[in-house]
Amino acid sequence: MKQTTLFTTLLAIGLAASSFSASAVSLTNNFALGTLTNTTVGLSNSFNIMGDIFVDNWNFTISPAETTAAIAVDIDNLPAFEIGSFGAKLIGPSNTWSGVAVGNTFQISPMLLAAGNYDFQIFGTVAGTQGAAYGGTISAFVVEPPVPEPETYAMLLAGLGIVGMISRRRNKQD
Repeated sequence: MKQTTLFTTLLAIGLAASSFSASAVSLTNNFALGTLTNTTVGLSNSFNIMGDIFVDNWNFTISPAETTAAIAVDIDNLPAFEIGSFGAKLIGPSNTWSGVAVGNTFQISPMLLAAGNYDFQIFGTVAGTQGAAYGGTISAFVVEPPVPEPETYAMLLAGLGIVGMISRRRNKQD
């Protein structure tokens, strides 16, 4: 009986000590948004344990059928749920763009993207005593190539006509 009590006490002390010596955990989360076309998608996540390091990867595709897509991103570090070393970046097939910090917000201004797979990464360290949280949106919309107005064609034809007349006049003078 005495040995069982001693063993139970030592086991409890060992478990308690191991929980106090636990270090920060590195968390990686992957979220698939699918193909984005003319849509706005909400992005958010929350974390509970102070000191944990996180990287959230929001994966999406711009369809090859789209000539060009534009994207805009706005992510907020929510008050009372602080994130230390808060950052955001967009990783594409050929480039990486970093978010611009504006207070507790990260923004990636509207930009044109080619077809392909993209990864929007949000990262940081849980610094709030109540945990950490962020929320925001990613907006993607198709940009149609410009269609020339009829006046443009009229000016082109008029210009070609003038060039033709000048060329014909020169040929007659020679």
